[in-house]
Amino acid sequence: MSAGDDAYAVLWRQDGVVEETVEDWRATLDMLGQLGEVDSALIGYWGLSQGALFGIPYVASDDRIVAAVLGRAGMTGRGAELCASEPYLTQYAPSVEAPVLFAMQWDDELFDRAGQFDLFDRIGSDDKRLHAYPGAHADSSPEALEVQAEFLGRYF
Repeated sequence: MSAGDDAYAVLWRQDGVVEETVEDWRATLDMLGQLGEVDSALIGYWGLSQGALFGIPYVASDDRIVAAVLGRAGMTGRGAELCASEPYLTQYAPSVEAPVLFAMQWDDELFDRAGQFDLFDRIGSDDKRLHAYPGAHADSSPEALEVQAEFLGRYF
């Protein structure tokens, strides 16, 4: 399911879906920490597109996140309209304090360029960077993945 699917809109418009997802991810990390599977002081987040739309509320709500890669999401565009994510992004983006690398696709057909810049500007972190790559929403390049992995690697 992608941010351009009507089914995606149905998912996003369910009452409490964002809050439930945030709580599920927090509970998962709590359990993994209790089991000794992860070091709770070294948690990174990598979420693009839907992963950013759900991830921004999560990263803003969990102070264990040391650094985050977010992006391929924005305040405006078809994807933003379908999922009605604007209230969540408006509420949570200013509370994201961890260092952020925001990745965007220059010709994204789901989240327009201005809306992606707007979301980037709303992120509250004092340490944030924006990387733009050519192509549409689903386009990806090995370079982008390498830069994103390197960014997270600096913090661990």
